Amino acid sequence: MLAQARQLDAQERADVEYRVATAEATGLATASCDAFSAGQCRHWFDRPSAAAEHGASCALEERS
Repeated sequence: MLAQARQLDAQERADVEYRVATAEATGLATASCDAFSAGQCRHWFDRPSAAAEHGASCALEERS
């Protein structure tokens, strides 16, 4: 899936960085990204740790 995403990004000249990591330990500096995505897995997160990892402006909430 990542290979396909990178191929599409190259075709569109999009500058996107992908990381495979846990929500609680992404290795990103606080407030260093505009957005992140996690599909159908929020229930596995340690929500307080994930929120701390992504900063106070992060919303870890389920949307229907």
